[in-house]
Parts: sequence; structure tokens; C-alpha cells
Amino acid sequence: MNSGVGFRVCPAIGYDAVGNVSSVSSPSFYHTYRYDGLYRLISAVGDYTSTNGGLAQYTLQMSYDNLHNISNK
Repeated sequence: MNSGVGFRVCPAIGYDAVGNVSSVSSPSFYHTYRYDGLYRLISAVGDYTSTNGGLAQYTLQMSYDNLHNISNK
């Protein structure tokens, strides 16, 4: 019986000096994260490779106003 669930690989997770997630990777994807001095996410970059070899990439940049609201992304 095939449940349709494929083999899963646990990702490798990296942390910065204060415990924020700085990277997540596996054979099919890689993501990196950067934070500002107040530990707010300021950038995320990543890519995914599909089972047929296709590649999808993303980049996110964020900034905050004086009240710590996201002002640009």
C-alpha cells in the first residue's frame, strides 16, 4: 500500500550567536536569514530545487519604522 508520503530529509538548521535561525538547508532547498541589532528579520534569501531539476529562488528585504512596524518589504 502506498500512502503517497515520500521520504523526508530533516533539514540542517544554523543559528546565530543569539539563537536566531540563520540558515535552513536540505538537499532540495537552502535559506539564509539576517537580522538587525533588535533581532528583527531584515533579509531572507533562498532557493528550491524540484525533483525534475527546476530551480526557484526568492529574496526578501525588510525595513522597519521607529515604532518597529514593517515599513518596506
